[in-house]
Amino acid sequence: MSQSTFEDQTAILSLLQVRGHNVRRFKDAHEALQALRSDDKIDMLITGALIKPIYGLEVCWEARLIAGEVRSLYILFVAPVGEYRTKIEALDSGADDTLDERPRPEELHAKLRVADRVTSLQRELIREASIYYLSGVDNRRAFFRKLEAACSNVSRGVSL
Repeated sequence: MSQSTFEDQTAILSLLQVRGHNVRRFKDAHEALQALRSDDKIDMLITGALIKPIYGLEVCWEARLIAGEVRSLYILFVAPVGEYRTKIEALDSGADDTLDERPRPEELHAKLRVADRVTSLQRELIREASIYYLSGVDNRRAFFRKLEAACSNVSRGVSL
């Protein structure tokens, strides 16, 4: 990782912490993806083109697979300034938005507000699509999805 990339990450991290965001920093892409798999409370991922050992576009794609249809996850991809092709590829790989490496604080916070609105709406849509309106009980699709997940966990040796 180049020095400027480290400085850019630190700048974005400090901008997030100043505004009170709960931020978890990972040593590499594998650790971040494992956290996404194990913690369904994570609803936003900020990643970049130059992370290791997996290229950032692959991280977007893998994170999208992890989220699946029933989890709200907003992916913000940080790209080198002027790398328009990389930004387009990131959006095609599953990112929801892109940001230059050295963002203006007001731009970063505006994009985070958008992310909050989008994830809130996604969670509500997922909830509405998973329950019977009158009873509030899981509908057939949600029931079988949970049953399939439980069976998968048992077959992998994960306790319920």
